[in-house]
Amino acid sequence: MSLVKVLCACLALPLLFACEDKVAGGYDDVENPAITVALTDGVAPGAGEVAVYARHQSPLDNPLPLLTAASDADGMVVWHDTDIVKAMALAQTQGIPWPHPDTIAFNLTGQNAGSEAFQIDVELIRLSPTAYRFQRRDGTLIVTAGPKGKLPVTLPLKPAILNFAGKVGAAGEGLRLHSVFVSGSPYAAAVNADGGFTLPRLAAGSYELKAKSQEGKIYTSENALNTDSAFTAENWFEAEVIWIEP
Repeated sequence: MSLVKVLCACLALPLLFACEDKVAGGYDDVENPAITVALTDGVAPGAGEVAVYARHQSPLDNPLPLLTAASDADGMVVWHDTDIVKAMALAQTQGIPWPHPDTIAFNLTGQNAGSEAFQIDVELIRLSPTAYRFQRRDGTLIVTAGPKGKLPVTLPLKPAILNFAGKVGAAGEGLRLHSVFVSGSPYAAAVNADGGFTLPRLAAGSYELKAKSQEGKIYTSENALNTDSAFTAENWFEAEVIWIEP
């Protein structure tokens, strides 16, 4: 899916974020709110594709990213604030939750043929009707954009984890969980009759795993899925209200 197709129209929506032809933020062409994503192979710039997923997006219902772009020769992808606003406005019409109208929370994936990267907790904050700021969360720290409105993010590409197998555990089987997913990502899998599942491809790391029951309820695993070890969910708690956040 190309960036052009995603941003082909600015829909007239009753949202607090307005779609504008000009770049929002009150900056000139030099000082302009943007997120600059650098793909690396751990040492040098790496080629590949970067995608944006809304943080509360379920790949079970909406598997396509909000935006995608191939990196340039230097391994870079740049998106401005209006790119993110327009894409999120379109996504909302497709049922993707946008719980806080003054904050667009999103995740990033980086990918090439054999490698994958995943970055959570990037945000576009509306400061006023025409002023926006990018920031990202690093644990308890908030990393803000530089003085010219640019927020750099590095996605280190590492070998993708293929066919990661896990189990929903006895509690998950009792809840009749039929699928698992990582919110704000492309990662999802069906749960088999024996309570097992296989995620086709993951970036190496640790994930908060969610699941959907046959009754349509959303649950969150109490223990994280870590790609360095085998995973069996110890317990699940209902998270539909927390995840959708009306």
